[in-house]
Amino acid sequence: MDQKIFSLPKEKRVPELKKNRAYIIKKLNDDFQKVWFGRNKAGETVDLEDMTYGEVVRRLVDLLYVKHESRWIDKSYTKLTGDFIYRVEERFTKGKGSPSLLQSYSELNDPYPAVEKILASYPEAETQLINAQDVQFFLLLCQRRGQKPTTFVPVLDENFEFFFKKDSLWQSEDLEAVIDQDVGRTCILQGPTAVKYSKIVDEPIKDILDGVHDAHIEGLTKDIYNGDESAIPVTEYFGGKLVESDAEAEFEGLIVNQEAEKTTYRLSSSPSATLPSLDAWLSLLAGSKRSWRHALFTSEIFVQGQKFQTNPMKRIFTPVRGLFVEVLYPNNPAKTVITVKEQPRPNHYVQVITVKLVGTIGISVKITKDTTALGKPVDLELRFRYHPEAGYAPIHEVMEDRNDRIKEFYWRAWFGNEKLDLDASVTGEFDGGSATVTGEAINDFVHAVGNKGEAFVSRPGKEVYAPMDFAIVVGWKAITKPIFPRTIDGDLLKLVHLSNGFRMLPGAEPLKEGDEVSTTAQINAVINQDSGKMVEVMGTITREGKAVMEVTSQFLYRGAYTDFENTFQRKTEVPMQLHLASSKDVAVLRSKEWFNVEEADIDLLGQTLTFRLQSYYRFKNKTAFSSVETRGQVLLELPTKEIIQIATVDYEAGASHGNPVIDYLQRHGSSIEQPINFENAIPLNGKAPLQLRAPASNETYARVSGDFNPIHVSRVFASYANLPGTITHGMYSSAAVRSLVETWAAENHIGRVRSFHASLVGMVLPNDDIEVRLQHVGMVAGRKIIKVEASNKATEEKVLLGEAEVEQPVSSYVFTGQGSQEQGMGMELYASSPVAKEVWDRADKHFMDTYGFAITNIVKNNPKELTIHFGGPRGKAIRQNYMAMTFETVGSDGTTKSEKIFKEVDENTTSYTYR
Repeated sequence: MDQKIFSLPKEKRVPELKKNRAYIIKKLNDDFQKVWFGRNKAGETVDLEDMTYGEVVRRLVDLLYVKHESRWIDKSYTKLTGDFIYRVEERFTKGKGSPSLLQSYSELNDPYPAVEKILASYPEAETQLINAQDVQFFLLLCQRRGQKPTTFVPVLDENFEFFFKKDSLWQSEDLEAVIDQDVGRTCILQGPTAVKYSKIVDEPIKDILDGVHDAHIEGLTKDIYNGDESAIPVTEYFGGKLVESDAEAEFEGLIVNQEAEKTTYRLSSSPSATLPSLDAWLSLLAGSKRSWRHALFTSEIFVQGQKFQTNPMKRIFTPVRGLFVEVLYPNNPAKTVITVKEQPRPNHYVQVITVKLVGTIGISVKITKDTTALGKPVDLELRFRYHPEAGYAPIHEVMEDRNDRIKEFYWRAWFGNEKLDLDASVTGEFDGGSATVTGEAINDFVHAVGNKGEAFVSRPGKEVYAPMDFAIVVGWKAITKPIFPRTIDGDLLKLVHLSNGFRMLPGAEPLKEGDEVSTTAQINAVINQDSGKMVEVMGTITREGKAVMEVTSQFLYRGAYTDFENTFQRKTEVPMQLHLASSKDVAVLRSKEWFNVEEADIDLLGQTLTFRLQSYYRFKNKTAFSSVETRGQVLLELPTKEIIQIATVDYEAGASHGNPVIDYLQRHGSSIEQPINFENAIPLNGKAPLQLRAPASNETYARVSGDFNPIHVSRVFASYANLPGTITHGMYSSAAVRSLVETWAAENHIGRVRSFHASLVGMVLPNDDIEVRLQHVGMVAGRKIIKVEASNKATEEKVLLGEAEVEQPVSSYVFTGQGSQEQGMGMELYASSPVAKEVWDRADKHFMDTYGFAITNIVKNNPKELTIHFGGPRGKAIRQNYMAMTFETVGSDGTTKSEKIFKEVDENTTSYTYR
């Protein structure tokens, strides 16, 4: 500052200060003993004139009062703060002659409650910015004679040197008052006491510090151990908090069994047993001597690459009922092995953690997942190194190949012995294989998600459909394989499922029992966001060679990523219409190099063109692209309603900040096929929300869906991932909520739900009660738009936000003449027209084979009674048809109930009479 600012003539200082304002303020706040005063209640750096009166008062107290010692840095600061409070009262008091709320400076001996009381009486002080006169008044107070100079810099003006330099060594006189207790802001005074030890010219700092260190050790050895170094006790490392370890500690419900080379600890599984505290339990497992084992259990932090993380062992070893821990060779750290088992059910133990030393400093922690696609347990090995020389954090995680090891674990858990290719291209196609949709698989799935729709129930002679969400079962491999390539470098344990969407392709029917389907997938996007790396995958389900459904999932790798060279986005652009009203419009479009007409002489004047385009973007950074490609069709609707392609778009560019094709269409065109939202949404579920309850265990859904992600079913894995519990599968929540859309918005006609998209915005834990609200909010292309909102009943936190598109029910218009009927109606035409007779005869055959009577008999004879007999094999088949006829009712809780139409007909009925 002396060189850059104070060496300048006074008239040039202020312009230079303003020029370097941001740099100076940052350095003041980061390193200097006097910080920048301006800060608002949001913690943002501002100028004094941008603060409210309340913010100024609170900032004074924060900077001039030593809270942890309950004292002001100097008595004069009490008067400084009090005088400004008086000015605040003068500005905001309402009545004339009202007494001041601050009657004495002594009331500020404990300033925080006093300030809150005063500001509560003047609420406008919390929102009103300090005016120019009071800014000058405040600055004069800070420069008042006889007052200790302030510990802050309030302004960059001609008085900056005074605020910056005056009493510059105040912090060396009062170390407890240093801002944030930051040692880096302090200076060591080179006084007479220190100078007498400076005897060597240009002495290296290492020698200076070594001299201090060695002399300190020598003094301690002399004072405490009488100079005998052999009497100094040996410990493996220093650091960490002091742990009171007692190998003989006893806790209620704890059974300890000690043998020569083995110690076991068993916690009671009784619900009434009191569990030991975490610190006491970990202290017991750590042992009394400092070693790698002690460091693993008691260290507050681990080193993970270039950052610290809280010790995950404290989470995965937390005491739970029924826990069993075995420590082999507890007194020999080189041979110690720790094994942890849990009780998923009474008298049944499964191994979940194994810890041992590898070599001299390596530590292996294996976490075991017992239910996997392999049908047997799979281990995730986490590797650490023991560095006793770094006592503050002696456990360092091995980061080399860490993400690859985690991906290999997930691959085995999800796909078994299939070959993993970590070098697969992220721009290629991923094959999920083929499968047959079985009735058993459908039944297992709907049972797991609680879907009670009649369409999914197997009955003799009836087609069994699969719910839309069943696509996850057949498409799981294809949808999840794209998150494994090494190019997408992320920690799968930090993977978050952001959203999932299903879309039935036009004309496609839902999946059903017996369908032979195959699945493929591609990555639509890999984008580095502020919250992490987002990966979007789109899977396509094909039946008989035709695509029937698309499944789109978005995943997020939490963390910070800068590998933009590996990021891209495939995007189907919003369809656009462009009306060419003038010759100028036509000329402008034809001048675009990317616009290629198929017939050069086509007349475009007055025409409306439709652009259906796909783009491919590669990213250079957050705001720029390294390359852009846009291609697609340009369509024209003829007067005959026929749609033809008249041109193509072909655009390709290198580094750029936008897409000129899309920019042009957005400026001159308009989007089509966009939703129309209602002014007022229509609730579908009545006044009360629909109710769901998350399952107590996620094992069933994991098994039927193939999603064996251990964070959903393993306490240990969920704890390691720092989750509050075994969170419910997002796809379970999606399926359970979507079934309500089917019931309430589509009247249980599964083919009418054409798309469903769910954003998973909150965690659902076992046994959580979920409230669901459905609203009809608009229309798109003739389909109803249903808005879905699911919330945790206890916390009211949103857990799922969704949108469905539901086709309108098919309407049938039946004309019966003038509304009257007569016996024999239509029989004249039956007798005179072979075509009419063929239709009636087909109807008769169907009714006779299915229900045991002819329709023409009813028309001709109009009987008052009609008895159907169920004798013989044919009669039994007809009786079965009567028994199979059902109708559905919807209960108040949203569940559907199937009832028989002919309740009187059962296996023993011999006939049925219509009356």
